[in-house]
Amino acid sequence: RVLAGLGEMQSRLKAQIERDHAAAAENARIRTALDTVSAPVLLADARGHVIYANAAVAAMFAARAAELRAALPALDPATLVGAPLAALYGGGAAPPDCATLAGPQSAEMTLGGVVLKAIASPVVAPDGARLGVAVQW
Repeated sequence: RVLAGLGEMQSRLKAQIERDHAAAAENARIRTALDTVSAPVLLADARGHVIYANAAVAAMFAARAAELRAALPALDPATLVGAPLAALYGGGAAPPDCATLAGPQSAEMTLGGVVLKAIASPVVAPDGARLGVAVQW
């Protein structure tokens, strides 16, 4: 019985490892796609903190940093990840509520002479749990 139990446990562990590897490969493909897409995109968690910024969004904020700092003095394009999403909104535009956003929300803002449009879309897990938002600029 002990050997049979060990064999069953090994089979379950092997299946779990295979599922974990498949999920990791899928996540890597998605991350690579986001990294290389030309649209400026960032992701924020349900608490409203930036957890991912692709190269295009970092380059966009870096290219206009001097102008944007007139309206967003704390803006640092090098440290977008970890910053509150609200710190990137201004000019009367309200940031999305990352915990309750039900559908796409568009905001246009003028920041130091730069006009930006942000479209925030909710990110929801299959079980309905709110994961945060994806913002395209």
